[in-house]
Amino acid sequence: MSEAATGAGSTNPNINVTNPTTSNDGKGRIEIESGGGPLTFDELEQVLGDKKRGKSKDDKPKQDKSQDLTSDSDKGKTAKSDAKEKPEPKAKESKDSEKSDAEEKPARKTVKAKFQDTDLELDDETLIPVTVNGKEEMWTLKELRADKSGKVAWDKQFTELSKSKKEIGTKELKLQEISNKIRDAFEEPDSDMKMFKMAQIAGVDPIQFRQKFLNDNISLLEKFYAMSEDERKADALAYEAKIQKHRADTLEESSKQEQAHRALSAKIDSLRASHQVSEEEFASRYEQIEAYERQMAAKYSDYKPAQITPERIIETIEKDRLWNATEERIKTLSLGWNEETKRKNLLNMVDKAYTLGFKPNEMAEMVDELWGSKRTQRTIEAKQKQKDEFLHGKKDVPKVGGNSESEPLFFDEI
Repeated sequence: MSEAATGAGSTNPNINVTNPTTSNDGKGRIEIESGGGPLTFDELEQVLGDKKRGKSKDDKPKQDKSQDLTSDSDKGKTAKSDAKEKPEPKAKESKDSEKSDAEEKPARKTVKAKFQDTDLELDDETLIPVTVNGKEEMWTLKELRADKSGKVAWDKQFTELSKSKKEIGTKELKLQEISNKIRDAFEEPDSDMKMFKMAQIAGVDPIQFRQKFLNDNISLLEKFYAMSEDERKADALAYEAKIQKHRADTLEESSKQEQAHRALSAKIDSLRASHQVSEEEFASRYEQIEAYERQMAAKYSDYKPAQITPERIIETIEKDRLWNATEERIKTLSLGWNEETKRKNLLNMVDKAYTLGFKPNEMAEMVDELWGSKRTQRTIEAKQKQKDEFLHGKKDVPKVGGNSESEPLFFDEI
């Protein structure tokens, strides 16, 4: 073979490499119209590459009906077709997963609204623009409803708090005003004006106030003017000691009152717990008794209000419970009482029941014993016994004797 045919980078000058002309004889052979020279490897590769690039994707060779389906070429085509058909189940699986995800998501809550005559349903996550501190913010319908629902309760609390704060502020303002007036009166250099300002603070006539002040202090002033310098110093020390004692006594009294208040609170809590009385019920009953005492004192000039003690409050609550339980049971009986008789019997029964320590749930049985079915049963039994004695002439003889040591024998029994 010549050097031109075997060279790696050589070409045949007689062949048009840039635009070769080829033909297929139908038997798998390719003819190249060249200058008649031998075909090099470079030329062959170039021709085959042009054939592959020029072949269209749609130009598929027709398959004969009698072709063997088990041939290697068909296996390759079957594998390619299977590879092309594989993505379809993936798409189906993705749709199923999206459907399951949609089913797993909980349904959003809707809120029924109304605009004029039209009924609307709004999603709870609907965004609504709201201006907050001059800046527009997007709030969900759920947040707005929650904010509005709690606003009423908070507004009520803030109103009550504002009212209490206003009252306290008014009282503090009055106290501050009185304090300023006392300071002005104390710092007033003119003695007459000082008396006038002090009378204004006390709310009395200035002339009467001055006269009383002078009368009360004449002896003190005379004594003071008659003192020497050392006596005045001793008098000042005695006055200071008197003031200190007054402060100590006041502090001790305040401490005693605080201790008494704590003891009273502990006693009230103990009584409420033992009688099952709530704090609100106890306070309400105290106000009722206090109002009753004021009313009686205003109505009768010689009326002396009784002291309101925790025991008295608990007693009235317990008696009310016994009264209500007894009255409920009596309503079921036909006793033929008028209101006055009913009130007297109830009052008498409640007093005795409270003294004996009866509970409200025991009053129904007590009513039956006195006026109800049990009393009727005892009456019937007694009448029946009397009837039997009259008809048969038999009468039970009381047993005489027995245990004389434990049961004494009376003449009536003999």
